[in-house]
Amino acid sequence: MPATTVDEPRFLVIGRIKDKHWSAVITHRSEKIRIISVRRSLSEEVISIPIK
Repeated sequence: MPATTVDEPRFLVIGRIKDKHWSAVITHRSEKIRIISVRRSLSEEVISIPIK
């Protein structure tokens, strides 16, 4: 889905909670992080990175 704004950079952040991967779209506004949306990650988005 295309973003409705072109002047605000958005980033995809992927994290794991209890063995499930989640994707969040975030942006920075007034020195704060704003969450635009959160959903379960697609398998194509999940990259295996060894956790130390």
